[in-house]
Amino acid sequence: MIKTKKMLVFLLAMLLTCGCALAADDTVTIDKDEYERLQKYEKLEEILNVIDDAYLWEYDVNDLLEGAAQGMIGALGDEYSYYYTASDVADAEENYAGEYGGLGIEVFANANDTTITIRRVFYGSPAQEGGLRQNDKIIAVNGQETNAYDLNDAVSQMRGEVGGEVTLTILRENEVFDVTLARAIVETQIIDSEILEDNIGYIRIHYFEGNLDTQFAKTVEEFQAAGVQGLVIDLRDNGGGYVELATALADTFIDDDVIFSCEDKYGRRITYYADPGAWDVPIVLIMNQYSASASEILAGALRDSAGAELVGTVSFGKGIMQSVYTFEDGQSGMQTTSDYWYTPGGVCVHGEGLEPDVEAELPEDALDENYNLIREKDAQFQTAVEEVKKMMAEETKEAA
Repeated sequence: MIKTKKMLVFLLAMLLTCGCALAADDTVTIDKDEYERLQKYEKLEEILNVIDDAYLWEYDVNDLLEGAAQGMIGALGDEYSYYYTASDVADAEENYAGEYGGLGIEVFANANDTTITIRRVFYGSPAQEGGLRQNDKIIAVNGQETNAYDLNDAVSQMRGEVGGEVTLTILRENEVFDVTLARAIVETQIIDSEILEDNIGYIRIHYFEGNLDTQFAKTVEEFQAAGVQGLVIDLRDNGGGYVELATALADTFIDDDVIFSCEDKYGRRITYYADPGAWDVPIVLIMNQYSASASEILAGALRDSAGAELVGTVSFGKGIMQSVYTFEDGQSGMQTTSDYWYTPGGVCVHGEGLEPDVEAELPEDALDENYNLIREKDAQFQTAVEEVKKMMAEETKEAA
C-alpha cells in the first residue's frame, strides 16, 4: 500500500499536473512553490497511512481516492457542483443523445397512491405497441413487486440491452394484467405539440436534453406548412438542461440579436447572438415556479429580443451556469458553477426569477388524481391562448 511520503507526493504531483523531474534513483524533484502546494494534502497522506496500518479489512485505494474527490466537490456546498462517476458519465451521454435501450415510457412516483405511474407513452415505442396507456400503474417488474419508493430500481430494470424482454404487471382501474415487452432503441419524446383553433400552435417542452433541437425544428416546419400564425410555448415544470439547446431554440425566432450573455469570476463576458433570419410569429410562453435555468434563458431571450410575452407565475430564478470537465481517465468528471448569465436586457435572474407579463395562477382543481392537467380548468393555458390571440389581432391590425 502507499505509505511513504515520496510515493504520495509523486501521485499528487501527477494528479495536479505539476512540473517535475525524475532522477535515476526514482527520486522526484519539484520546485519549492509546487512543494508548498502539495503540503496542503498532507492530511490525505496521514489518512491513507492510518488506514494502511490499522484498517481491519481489505480495501481499494482507488475507491478511497474516488470518495475523496466526491467529498472535495461536495464540501463546496453548491447543489449544482458535483462529481461524475463513470456510470454518471454514461448516463449523461445517454441523456444528451436522447436515445436509450428501453420500453418507451416516462414514469413518476405517484404520491397519491405510492405507485409507479406512467405519465407518457412514446409514439412508436414497444410500450405503445404493447397497449400501455397514460396513467397505467406498474405494480411489478419481472415478477418483483414495486412501488413509488422503488422508482430508480424499476427504471433500471426496464432499461438495458436491446432485445431483452421485460414483463410489467399493470394495474388499470380495477384490472390487473401482465405485459411482456422487448426493449428497443427508444428516442425520448421531449416535446408534445398540437395545432389549436385559430391557427395557434402549442408546444410543451419537458426538458432541454437529447435531440430537442431536431424535434423542435421538425415541429416548427410542420406548423409553418399548416399556416400557424401564433405560438404558445409551455415551459412549466421544465427544470432546464443543456444551454446550447435553449440557444438553438431561441435562434429560431430571433433575427441577428442577443440571446443571452454570461460572465465568470474574472469579469470575462461572452455574448451569444442569433443568426440572421427568424420566424416572425407572435409568441406567448407559459412559466411557473419550477421553470428554471435553460427554460429561463429561452423565455428571457424571446421576451427581450423577439417581443414574446410571459404568462403564469414567477420562474425559479437559476441565473447561474455550470461547466463540465472530464478527467484524464476519460471515465469520470465533474461539473461546477462557473458563470452568471444575463438576459438580452442585462438582467440576472438568479434568486429572483422572471416576472410574468400577465400573471395567472393554476387552480388547485386543474390537476386530476394522477397530476395530469385538465385543460378546461387550466387557467394558465387559457390565459396564454387569449394573449396570443390579442397579439395576432394586433399584428393583423398593423398589417392592414
